[in-house]
Amino acid sequence: MSGKIRHLALINLKHEKDSPRAKEFLEAAKRDLGGVPSVREYMQNVTPPKGWQYGLLLEFDCEEDLEAYENHPLNQKFTEEYWIPDVLDYMDINFKIV
Repeated sequence: MSGKIRHLALINLKHEKDSPRAKEFLEAAKRDLGGVPSVREYMQNVTPPKGWQYGLLLEFDCEEDLEAYENHPLNQKFTEEYWIPDVLDYMDINFKIV
């Protein structure tokens, strides 16, 4: 097994920040992405990262858990129902705790 992984996603939505749909997006992210069993911690930013509306940070025990998350039905559901229709631009970065 490999070391802990932190997955950071910086996101701009097609909707205004704090709009009803943006709030729905974040609630669904917490419910669906945070609900994947391999996710150890799920966090949303409290201040917007420069140039981005939102930031999500997920922590995994190992790379295998990140891979399980990527293939999990809740992640796939969120991707189809929210990510694809709502995300204008994003950047994601994986960090390994060494």
